[in-house]
Formats: sequence, structure tokens, C-alpha cells
Amino acid sequence: MQRYACGQNQTAIARQEGLNRETIGRIVKSAEMDAFTEEIRERWRGLCDSAVESVRRLIANDDKQTVYRVLESNGIIPPQGQIQNTGAQTAAKPTGDARVKELMEAFAGVAIERARVFKTPFPEVQEVADKIGVKLGFDLAGASADAGEEEDHEI
Repeated sequence: MQRYACGQNQTAIARQEGLNRETIGRIVKSAEMDAFTEEIRERWRGLCDSAVESVRRLIANDDKQTVYRVLESNGIIPPQGQIQNTGAQTAAKPTGDARVKELMEAFAGVAIERARVFKTPFPEVQEVADKIGVKLGFDLAGASADAGEEEDHEI
């Protein structure tokens, strides 16, 4: 069982033990083998707490190699020797003015949509849209006049 658990194949085990492969096959598929495998897993899991604690101590002592390995193994930095993809560009963070403009556009879009859905007049927005040449696809100046009609309009 130990040999099989360590990765040795059934044919090699049968040859070394002087048994046929079918016998070895029955052994490795038995409940006893399952119990043996689970025992090994439990011992391995028991080591994990100690390993994590050891890594914590090494990081606390500024062991740069350990810190690097932890970051590397968790995919935070590329593995040694691997070229980092520099082709990917990060989006430029908008300036304060650009962000304010984005937010204003979003709020205006919400206000226009509410005026269209609830058929409430919004003449100020209609005037601005007319001034800058934007076609809204529906009338915000007198939206309440058509309150009884169902219309499908595009913004």
C-alpha cells in the first residue's frame, strides 16, 4: 500500500512482491487502502498548521525569499523567469473634472429616463438637448400632454 501511495505502479509492485497484478489491484482498491490513504491525508493536513505558522514567522522576520515565494505561489507576482505581460494597459483614471462630467451624464440619463417613463415634463433638459443638437426621440417639454398614450421611444 505504501509503495502504491508513493506512486509506484501495480505491475512493479507485483513483480517485487512476487504476486500477480490482479491481487495487487484488489489490494489497492480495498477499504483498507482507502483507510490508509485517509490516514496519510490526515497526517499531511496536520502539518499544514505548522507550515503556515513557519511561513508567518519567516515573513515577520522579513525573509525576502519566503515573501517572494508566497506572492509567487498565490499568483500575485509572475514566477521567476516568466516574462510579465506588459501589453495589457490599465485604464487611465479620470481626472476630477472628467469624473464629475461622467457622473453628471449618468444623473442626466436617469432623469431623462424617469421623465420619459413617468411622462413628466422636463423642459430644461429638452432645451439643452435642442441647443446642443441631441435628439432624444421623445418630447420632454410637454411629456404630460401624452400621458394617456403608450409610446416606445429611443433615447
